[in-house]
Amino acid sequence: MLKKISLIVVCLFVALSCGAQEPEFKLINALNYHKSMFSAAPSIDYLKIPFGKEMNAVGGQDNDPEALSYGVPWAFRMAEGGKVWVLDSLNKLLKLFSPDGKVERSISLEEMGKVVIDFAIASDGSFAFLNATNGYVYITDAQGKQIRAIEGFNSARAIEFSPEGDLLISNPIMAANLRLSVEGELKEQFVCDESLSLFSADNNQLLGLEVVDCNAKLYLRTVASPAEKLVLAEFPYTEKFAGVTYAGGELLGRDASGSVYFSLVACGEEGQIYRERLYRCSIDGKVLGELDVLTIPHLAPDLPRKRVVCPDGRVMSYYPASDSFMLCTYTIPDFNSTK
Repeated sequence: MLKKISLIVVCLFVALSCGAQEPEFKLINALNYHKSMFSAAPSIDYLKIPFGKEMNAVGGQDNDPEALSYGVPWAFRMAEGGKVWVLDSLNKLLKLFSPDGKVERSISLEEMGKVVIDFAIASDGSFAFLNATNGYVYITDAQGKQIRAIEGFNSARAIEFSPEGDLLISNPIMAANLRLSVEGELKEQFVCDESLSLFSADNNQLLGLEVVDCNAKLYLRTVASPAEKLVLAEFPYTEKFAGVTYAGGELLGRDASGSVYFSLVACGEEGQIYRERLYRCSIDGKVLGELDVLTIPHLAPDLPRKRVVCPDGRVMSYYPASDSFMLCTYTIPDFNSTK
């Protein structure tokens, strides 16, 4: 009898142990993650901006009867002091939000056409705005007064200013990135695929992130045409999971100290996420920090960028809530602080 009881106890223990095993996959934020990602870092909410037509709000789905947007602002960029520029195209304003959610400055987009999809800020404080529908880039001074309009950029996707003040334009239809003076003179045409970014290294050459199967390469485009590049560092996916490869990656930008940021995502054959990692590197490709992260999905595939690098090194992203536009951040720890 005692042996029977002992056997029952053992069986119950085994059954409970098996039942308590960690599942292989789990839905987090409606995305299917492998168990290796269950402890990845969630985003930290930074700023909640309500949807609406008021000055301290931004246009959302209810303010978009013509379906001119994805129900969220087209672009955002963090400024010094924790302030955030948000492109509120539906209300025809670029707004500078303070960390408490109040608008400190605004620049009118009324004269720039129906839908402005991106903006960039030069080191001298001047602005560029992209309307890819009418094909114009508008250059303004630091107060938002229009200086000139440069045409010919229908279907362009994103714009940046280089550290030297040149205007950089991504145009996937042309399969090229363009470098122009702010007067509109074409300086260089980089024939390229989507791996080449609009972010420059210290020598004015463009950085890129090439992702193929289980390897990613951070590279420098050394010559515009004919295309030549220098590989700075490689980032292989070495985990031994069958059928898992990199599904994509994105070069995110540089912080005030000059560090380079990018993301890589590894997925299984059915789309399960085995890794989503943010990297911070030196300009020569040395990894300074990394962080596995959990994201919140969005249905806005054509935004010019979904994550931006803040001057202080945080990575800012967004997600739509039912009544507001939520800006959130990730902080990548230094390797020195985690060892």
